[in-house]
Amino acid sequence: MNFSPKFIALNREASLAQELVCTGVLALKKANAAETGLYFKAFFNLSNGMERMGKLILILDYMLENNGSFPSDKELRAIGHDLSTLFECARKTRKKHAFSNFAVFPNDQTSKAVIECLADFAKGSRYYNLDFVTQSKALGKSAGDPITMWRARVGAPILEQHYSEKRRAKDKALAQEQGSALDQFSYTLHTSETGSLITSQVDRLILAAETKVIQRWAPFYCLRLIRFLAKVIMDLHNECFSRGIANIPWMSEHFGKFYNEDDYLKRGSIC
Repeated sequence: MNFSPKFIALNREASLAQELVCTGVLALKKANAAETGLYFKAFFNLSNGMERMGKLILILDYMLENNGSFPSDKELRAIGHDLSTLFECARKTRKKHAFSNFAVFPNDQTSKAVIECLADFAKGSRYYNLDFVTQSKALGKSAGDPITMWRARVGAPILEQHYSEKRRAKDKALAQEQGSALDQFSYTLHTSETGSLITSQVDRLILAAETKVIQRWAPFYCLRLIRFLAKVIMDLHNECFSRGIANIPWMSEHFGKFYNEDDYLKRGSIC
């Protein structure tokens, strides 16, 4: 069997998109106030990977509508880099072809906030740190510090929904007990994701407990969005295959692992 150059290119693009989103999810599982580079690693890879998945959807849908022809560079670039727009296009594509109801778009506020934060990062705050120290005009194109925005718009709702009062009280009591002992023999000067000063081990331990909850749930919300894109890609591929459209690699080889129920995604072992 001979593979065309375009087949190979699409196969590599799918492989790249899958690797990017998995790298982003893995970084997000470890990101914390002491290792802020992991946040940026997650944002770079998730925004890039999801965008590429969205572009694959546009290409496959175009091929279905145009007898297997590929879109032009101008047509593909017209959609831009806005993740919000790409997700909306994916939703319309899924509805247009009446694909299965499994892995529908997660329409909750936290998922929407994930898209908004990653979209803003891709468009305006990728270089926030450098823009801030140089007071670049580009600051006006972003919503602010991407880590602060993520903590406020994604982390806070996760804590509200998934951090019970019982567990919060238990963690706070333990932080008070251990932190008070440590504060007698140590000096603490640190910052949280929002930039606020942390000057005691008690506050540091409370932040660490909250971070564990966010590390547990933020990847799940991202994986549900990735699953939605992956399912649309695979459904489009299947439709193309049924119509005899060539030059398309088997997309489930790259994205099939995301085709799982929520309980499996929550385990965080996909990537």
